[in-house]
Amino acid sequence: MYVRGMVENARLAPEIYPGWKVRVYVEDGADTAELEALGCEIRRMGKAVGHAGMGWRLAPAWEPGVERVIFRDADSRLNVREAAAVEDWIDSGLAAHAMHDHAYHAGHAMMGGVWGVLGDVLPAELKPRLESIYAGHMAKGDDSRLLDREIFPLVRGSLLTHSSVPVLAKLEWPARPFPEHPEWQGFVGQQVGDDGVPIWPGAKAAPHSDAPVADADGMLDYWEQVHRRGGLAEVRAALTGAHLADHVDALKAAELVIPGKSILCIGVGLGGWVWELAQLGCKVSALDIAPAAVAKVAGFAKGYLPGQELPAGEFDLALSHWVTPHMPPAALAAQVKQVVPALKSGGVFALHFNEPLGWKDGQDPRAKDWNEARKLKYARSLFPRAVIEDMVHGAGGKVLRYAYEVAAPTHSMTVCVAHIGRKP
Repeated sequence: MYVRGMVENARLAPEIYPGWKVRVYVEDGADTAELEALGCEIRRMGKAVGHAGMGWRLAPAWEPGVERVIFRDADSRLNVREAAAVEDWIDSGLAAHAMHDHAYHAGHAMMGGVWGVLGDVLPAELKPRLESIYAGHMAKGDDSRLLDREIFPLVRGSLLTHSSVPVLAKLEWPARPFPEHPEWQGFVGQQVGDDGVPIWPGAKAAPHSDAPVADADGMLDYWEQVHRRGGLAEVRAALTGAHLADHVDALKAAELVIPGKSILCIGVGLGGWVWELAQLGCKVSALDIAPAAVAKVAGFAKGYLPGQELPAGEFDLALSHWVTPHMPPAALAAQVKQVVPALKSGGVFALHFNEPLGWKDGQDPRAKDWNEARKLKYARSLFPRAVIEDMVHGAGGKVLRYAYEVAAPTHSMTVCVAHIGRKP
């Protein structure tokens, strides 16, 4: 994956970064003939122990005559999106550059394979210090943690961040959206396999199940493709990269998120909020229609698909924010029946849904009944609370309270949040 990826990047470099030199750091004995034929500079560095080789590429930051250097991973691909951001950084005159283009990037100020710096910016005394650290025990991901600790504080005052991750809009240093660029699918820094197929960061094999999956109107195929393609496909499908705080505040469940509690995340989205729960010390599980969605959080959450039995009495809290608008009634009823028995006694299922405006009292001036209302422009994804309550009762649960309800007349609906529990 790394060898093939580096060769592909060497082929892309003249088009993506014309005029730049490509330097590759390798162990002694590595076959670099193809890379050299493509014009790469090769630096042989001896034998790497563990992940110590991650530090080799930092050397140009202290090399005389280097105007600026960007650091990239061999298993990702150079692309027009990052090139546009680098050009914007050059024009900015700032000393350093970082990019965040996926929810997984929200955990670090600077990621090891998507940053850059001007020459002669980093102090000389930092070089032997970093070399000593890299020569010790390094694990995957430690390069980003090291950047956060050692380099970010030095460049923070002159760092340009390009970000597509909503939570990073709250950063205290300069941040801006990615510039316009030719159409391209994916996200900056995305890992790519030897077969050219993108790999989700931290992804493991998706769980296998022969259980039936609700697939009305091709939902499964649609969401599976959205999650696999990533990047613009996710944006266009309105997958959320929202911060955990945005989810729990909207569901009026912030006080229920407690370290050590068992929490079920329904609808993975970009996955960042699931990761945040794990970082808080919660025992996290995820339920999503798409195996690709479950796979991308498999490194920190146990995954389930529709139709798979959840462990009875397992969860203190289940969270579903802006998932029901994508679901037909049969799929939602099946999900409620799947989740409610999995709640602990005293557990809460916080469920967002949109109700047709005017149906709180069982009437809608636009239609004679709910089925007719669902044919209207905004009604296909709307659920009267009586329907929600029937689903909940049929699953052995009860609506504890309606924690939120605000009318949205423009869309002819009321935005609601129900807190659901098991019947005693």
